Amino acid sequence: MRKLMLIVAAIAIAAPALATVELGIVNNTDGTADITYNCTAGEAVRAFALDITVDTGTIDAVSGFKTGESVTGSLGYGIFPGNFRDYINPATPNWGDPNYTPIAPSGDPDALGGLGTAGVTIELGSLYVDANAPAASGTLCILDISDTALMCVTLNTSRGGVVLEDATAAPTNTLPVCETIVAGNPPPACWAAPLGASQCHADTDGNLTVNTADWPAFRDSFLKTYPDPAYNPCGDYDRNGTVNTADFPAFRDNFLKTVAADCTIGGTWPPTTP
Repeated sequence: MRKLMLIVAAIAIAAPALATVELGIVNNTDGTADITYNCTAGEAVRAFALDITVDTGTIDAVSGFKTGESVTGSLGYGIFPGNFRDYINPATPNWGDPNYTPIAPSGDPDALGGLGTAGVTIELGSLYVDANAPAASGTLCILDISDTALMCVTLNTSRGGVVLEDATAAPTNTLPVCETIVAGNPPPACWAAPLGASQCHADTDGNLTVNTADWPAFRDSFLKTYPDPAYNPCGDYDRNGTVNTADFPAFRDNFLKTVAADCTIGGTWPPTTP
């Protein structure tokens, strides 16, 4: 029995640590999307290698990543490691050079097509020392797309995937993650977060209560259709491009009530009129 206990203990000690690293996509409703990360437990992350694809159109630009001293500090994740090797002279770095990007060159092994195509491989890391590790969550970069599309993020394991502080630790990830990204003109503020979260219930000012302050948006644009200047999208509770009797029950049934913030954010804008 004692020998068995010692064997079990040895196995437990040898087992790798686990780290939960969640990756996400934030739809900015203006043709851009934030690629986010959240390290919920375990080891810190040194670097990411991710494949990002869209099912229609192209990925046209990348921004919002860190450069300069932030690559080695606590401000976040910067380009690493392929493009630093390929483009940057460490002695005289020019951080404004457009080649300084987290997009892996398309000719690199197992890298996707790059900007102007339907898929990119991004590589971001931080060469920090323990005292100034990046925050446990944040935005890695921002991507611009040409058309409304379903964007997906997966690990590029052949180029590193998620590289942890402890190389023996095993990351667990909820991937792939996908999100429909809206390109073109952003919807009106009352259709977007945070106001739009309750607008479908006739709450036009986003205070989660339907009262007389919400009435004018419907009243003044009744029977008006986009692009009539009198059309008010805030009174168009079903977001179909016209304010009519189909919208009225939302106000009538919720008047003087508290409503939920559970509306679908956004809509087709400009709207496709009935």
